[in-house]
Amino acid sequence: MKLTRYSSALILVCLVMFTVLVLLFNLYMSLLGDFSGYTELARSLINKRLDLTHISIQEDYATYDSKYYLHQGPFPAVLLIPFVFVSDLIKIQFQQSFLHFFVFLGTLFICFKIARLFKYGDEDSFYFAYAFCLSSVYQSVSIIPISPYLSQVVSVFFTLLAIYEFLVKRRYFLVGLYSSFALTTRSISGLVIIFFIIEILTNKRYEFRKRVLSLFKLLFPYILAIISLMLYNQIRFMNPFDSGYMKVTTLPLISSLFSLSYIPMNFYYYFVNTFKIHFESSRDLMLSKIFSIVPNIKVVEPGTSFFIVSPFFLNVFRANFKKRIVGISLVPIFTILIVLLAYYSPGWVQVGPRYMIDVLPFIFILLLHSFKSRRLSLKAKFLILFSSIFNFYLFLTIFL
Repeated sequence: MKLTRYSSALILVCLVMFTVLVLLFNLYMSLLGDFSGYTELARSLINKRLDLTHISIQEDYATYDSKYYLHQGPFPAVLLIPFVFVSDLIKIQFQQSFLHFFVFLGTLFICFKIARLFKYGDEDSFYFAYAFCLSSVYQSVSIIPISPYLSQVVSVFFTLLAIYEFLVKRRYFLVGLYSSFALTTRSISGLVIIFFIIEILTNKRYEFRKRVLSLFKLLFPYILAIISLMLYNQIRFMNPFDSGYMKVTTLPLISSLFSLSYIPMNFYYYFVNTFKIHFESSRDLMLSKIFSIVPNIKVVEPGTSFFIVSPFFLNVFRANFKKRIVGISLVPIFTILIVLLAYYSPGWVQVGPRYMIDVLPFIFILLLHSFKSRRLSLKAKFLILFSSIFNFYLFLTIFL
């Protein structure tokens, strides 16, 4: 009984502590560097431009015709337009880290609500939300407000919102709209639409007319988003299929962004690679009296494997794969994962493979189906909390 009470207190303390840390680090990073890719794109959109008039050495840009462009999806900039517009009017600089932080809070909330839909109690639902945002690869991405990371947290938020809407009311127009927001933020996240298409096509309760109508409602905003992206690319690069990735100034000399030959390398970095441990003399006077030699753990570029950063997610292998929603969830997971593994790089310097965030919402669905009793054990709860602290330690060894 006491341990249960402690687990309730611990999740509250850790949640408050890490929420404050995420806020402080976002603000600190904004002071430390110029992370303004999306705020500058929002400012350009206000001024009816698509190129950027201000660039930063902390961001990567695509260049074309002597102009600089943001190669990430444009939707986060659309979200920032009213805030940038007002801040420019009153002569106050608006930081995109503000959006970064509030998207983090929104993701926590949506994960909690989704867990509650699966009949978990309030405390366990908080643990699941905490595991998603702070005991996984999501943690380090939520801390740094650089534009590529902002695009990831925004796309994940709208993917979760689409899943939540599907689970609650199944208003397919809204599901398609949220999916289109994910698509126009990060192209690969747009593949989440596969889940909803398969659900509609294989749902035996739907008559033909309802199936067609549901597909129309789902795909209408999504197709409009595709057309909008193509027009956006056509205006910028004179090619509707060119998003600008191959024009990024820091891109290494490669023949292709995607190739099956990259899969073995990426599989190793995503699921096998560990951290580096070396032993050194203790610098702490008190500790040196007990241990003269202490281990030093450090992340090896380009990061540790997913299940080292997110050990709680190993429970997905216990999911009830006979459940229809679990089986359908596997389709976008493997589809997106194959694309990620075929990409030329597993990512920048990072704690874990941050691109796994793109499949994390559907892995979360599997995770929620992994506990038959709909209750988390004390061991599972403490693993979640320990992982968040350990991940933050690994983050500090890289970025500080």
